[in-house]
Amino acid sequence: MNQNSHHRVQVRRSYLNRVSESYNPDILKIEVYSDFKFDKQFARVEFLKKRLELNKEEIDKKSLSICSNLISHPLFLSSYNIAIYSAVNNEVDINEINKIAISLNKNVHYPRVSGEIIQFHKIDDLNQLVKGKFGILEPLENIKITPLDQIDLFVLPGICFDKSGNRIGYGYGYYDKSLENISHTKKIGLAYSFQVVEALKSDTRDKPVGYIATEKGILNTCSKGGY
Repeated sequence: MNQNSHHRVQVRRSYLNRVSESYNPDILKIEVYSDFKFDKQFARVEFLKKRLELNKEEIDKKSLSICSNLISHPLFLSSYNIAIYSAVNNEVDINEINKIAISLNKNVHYPRVSGEIIQFHKIDDLNQLVKGKFGILEPLENIKITPLDQIDLFVLPGICFDKSGNRIGYGYGYYDKSLENISHTKKIGLAYSFQVVEALKSDTRDKPVGYIATEKGILNTCSKGGY
């Protein structure tokens, strides 16, 4: 990572550490089914704070429903090579997806940060994951990299999504840079339903997902038809 990139990471860390100072719960009462569009930085702070307020019981219950919705969907059932992630900061727990995928003889791939992008590695055992960048579990470095074109489905975390598939992460851009040439139809975001808003302000660097799985069901962002 070059000096400028390192500086950006430090700035973003500092920004996220100040979440509690700027949080305003009344903001989330805004009626979003209108022309209103959430600003990216604003949404990042507000929805991360709201997610961090979830207790373990809520996380477990909602995560199980979200995973159940995904693993019963044709998108998952028809995929052989599936890329998932290691959950942090109260993200949707995907352990159930990992277990079901393996039981169905599917290949599971986890991301590992390499420079300013992420690469995916097939793992056969969770013991092949170790703490890496930002303290997130990622595959051991000596595990072979899986070419992106061999992966059928990418399961992505996020802080906030909108109904057009726009996604907000922590601001580092790893997924957007790494998957910029991957069709949105192969990308599904996992989120609690409160993380999905009508519209987010986006730019050309943002790469949308084609589907969003919440505890309410699977939202096809291409059809605009709801759950």
